[in-house]
Amino acid sequence: MCYLALSVFFLLGDHSRRPSYKRGTTIVFIRAHNRLWIGADSLVLQLKTGEKQNVCKIHRSVGNVYFVLTGTTELGGYFDAVSEADKSVRDTGNAILARDQFAKRMIPLFQKAIPAMRKYYPAEYSSNWEQPDPRYVFFQAAFFDIKQGVAYAETVSFKIKRGQGVRTVVSEQQNCPGSCDESGSLTPLGKNKAFQPPFDPASLQPFGPPETIRRMISMEIAAEPNYVGGNIDILQLDALGGKFLTNNPECNGRTASTKSQTRFSNTTFLVPSRPD
Repeated sequence: MCYLALSVFFLLGDHSRRPSYKRGTTIVFIRAHNRLWIGADSLVLQLKTGEKQNVCKIHRSVGNVYFVLTGTTELGGYFDAVSEADKSVRDTGNAILARDQFAKRMIPLFQKAIPAMRKYYPAEYSSNWEQPDPRYVFFQAAFFDIKQGVAYAETVSFKIKRGQGVRTVVSEQQNCPGSCDESGSLTPLGKNKAFQPPFDPASLQPFGPPETIRRMISMEIAAEPNYVGGNIDILQLDALGGKFLTNNPECNGRTASTKSQTRFSNTTFLVPSRPD
């Protein structure tokens, strides 16, 4: 099984006060035999206070639709990405349309947030938004669903297109199966230190999807304990619906609309490029 990695960063802000900023996440999902396995760490670091929390980063919306997000999901009063993703699912009822609606909603919100990011977090903006590489992805979302007994994923990536004194947010969509059917290799981006060479993803293939996910996230926890950590949650999605293979009460029985659910950021996706 081969993997294609996708990564990102995200934010929000308040015009009247310095916004809080939260970060730290690794997410891995694998598709094989019409099933999806989705895994995530659970550590959240509130940079303003230094407080650490364990939360569920695999969000359930309605029906069998789940989603995950990369990047800071809240920046003051500019936007709340978890709420926007949940609204997109509830408005459309499936992952494909929700992905597209989410992209349309987030582009203008990201655009308005650029000045706030420059003002409140200039170092973070310079390192995570203002990148010279036009391929650089600063935020990503994935929506998971079931159609005719087959689990599938829809992802959207956000980039900043640079012009003469102008920064424009653009998005790119991918689907799986579809683009995931193409052969590829594991290509970690962002803060995936553990997945840099000489790491070989083929070394984990004999363990099966859930154990592969657990081992990969454990590697990233060891590599970046200040940003990735806590419990590792794994969801299996197939024709029977979604089932968490791990016992985190923050995941079981919770939905994205649950008000007490904590936000998170700075996520890296490892997306399967070929289902076996």
